[in-house]
Amino acid sequence: MLERAAFSQSANSSQAACGPASKSFVPDASIKVDQGLLKSVGAAAWRHAGQSPVPAAAAFNATDVLIRSPDAHEQAVTPLLSPQHRTVPFNNPTQALDFETPLFKGKVVVMMKGMASTPAGVFDGKRRLMWMAIQGRFKQPGVSFDGLCLGSEFSRPLKLPAGALLSKASMWLVSKMGSGVQLDTSGPTPHILAPLIAAAQVVNVSKPGQEPNMLDVEEDMTAFDAGLVGSWSGKALSGAKRRALFGGKAARQGRCFDTEHVWTFQVYDHVCDYGSFLLPIPFFKVDLVQVLDGQPMQLLLKDTASGSNMLKLEVWHRRMLEHKANSSSSSSSSISTCYDMQGLVAAAAAALASDDSPRCSTGGGRLSRAGSLRLAPAAGMVKA
Repeated sequence: MLERAAFSQSANSSQAACGPASKSFVPDASIKVDQGLLKSVGAAAWRHAGQSPVPAAAAFNATDVLIRSPDAHEQAVTPLLSPQHRTVPFNNPTQALDFETPLFKGKVVVMMKGMASTPAGVFDGKRRLMWMAIQGRFKQPGVSFDGLCLGSEFSRPLKLPAGALLSKASMWLVSKMGSGVQLDTSGPTPHILAPLIAAAQVVNVSKPGQEPNMLDVEEDMTAFDAGLVGSWSGKALSGAKRRALFGGKAARQGRCFDTEHVWTFQVYDHVCDYGSFLLPIPFFKVDLVQVLDGQPMQLLLKDTASGSNMLKLEVWHRRMLEHKANSSSSSSSSISTCYDMQGLVAAAAAALASDDSPRCSTGGGRLSRAGSLRLAPAAGMVKA
């Protein structure tokens, strides 16, 4: 069982009216920054909001995957981090990582499938390949349902063919994810962000001291809003119905996360194989190290209204070390970087799917009557 987090009550814990979040946050006085740690890595590196440096080979230790906190100057996670490499433990369901940012105080657990360290039985009968659970309390009023987003941001362009840009499949993805999605795959700083309230597979709201086990939690937002129940059953809305409801902008409008309750979120990734950093598309596998040009994947929760991160973790793969060495001496070939944008977008849509039951993969080029996105493979893809 995970230990429950202890929270200190603030003097003003009443829920404020929902409005735009402050543009400038003042960190809570309880946030402690290890000044020696800052000096050891350089203050500029800690405060760098753009490209993160590739980790040293020693940081990977015996694994191919490394999770790192690039914003440790904002997140009070230093007690559990490697002082030299700022690495974050994962695949340990009994060890939650405590963190605190100007927006949120809580804990996070990240687990990934198919690795030597993957806990036995955790992923049995489930399609998810990555599982992140977050639990805690918001510290700032005014963090809106519309503004707090889940996704990834990149500081360099993706290695995609120029003709891909924003394809019909991209528009299909946006339509599936509802309003509020911010998607840019062709600009200098690519990103995909979707409102967390509509993207998370599970959301639970509870009173302090009554929060559930964050890895074994049921969908229930009635402590926040007693009206979020089924019209016939009178029971809490299911995750699928909550996602459908808040996929519409009108339902998100005027609503904010409160500071009184404990919020628990579960987020799944059904597509990306983090152990290999390959993105399986039917009959093909896309090398994300090449497509992302050696940039890490992100587990990012960001308030787009203020620009402040609730949580930001980077997922790196050992193969990025080789990519860095190769990219400094020669440019990548078109064979390794020319991928079908529709395939990438279709995979992103599947990653945000709410259904976690096992299923067979289907192909992907056009939206079929059954609703599956069917693709024609692009030149340069390598058969799986």
